[in-house]
Amino acid sequence: MLDEAALLKRARQFDTDALAQIHDAYYGPLFRYISFRVSDRDVAEDLTSEVFTRFLSSLRQRNPPESTLRGWLYGVAANVVADHMRKRYRAPQVALDETMPSRAAGPAELAEAALTRSDLRDAIGDLTDEQQHVIALR
Repeated sequence: MLDEAALLKRARQFDTDALAQIHDAYYGPLFRYISFRVSDRDVAEDLTSEVFTRFLSSLRQRNPPESTLRGWLYGVAANVVADHMRKRYRAPQVALDETMPSRAAGPAELAEAALTRSDLRDAIGDLTDEQQHVIALR
C-alpha cells in the first residue's frame, strides 16, 4: 500500500515522481469506478483525466487534500460523474454515423453484449443511489 501522507507531501512540492506514482496507483481503480457509472469507455477516460486535472489544480491553488488522498480522489470522481450526468441530461448528444468499417466483434456479438449491458443497467437502476454507489466502489 502506498504511503499516502508521504506521497501527498512530495506532490505538494510538485515532485514529478510522486505525481506519477499517484497517477499510476489510482488511475485504474478510478477509471473502473467511473466507467461503471457512465457505461461509455471514452467518456470514462475523459472523466478520469478530469479527476487528475482537478487534483493538479488543487495543488497549484494550495488547497490539496490534507490527509486521505484516496478518499479525496474518489470524492472528486463522484462529483465529476454527477457533473457529467447533469450536463448530459441538459444537452443530449446525438451519435454520429460511422462510415469506416470496424474491426470489432460482429453484429450478433455486439447486440448480445449491448443487451447484457442494458439488462445490467436496468437492474442497477432499480437500486437506490446509495446501493449504486457501493456497487460502483466495489
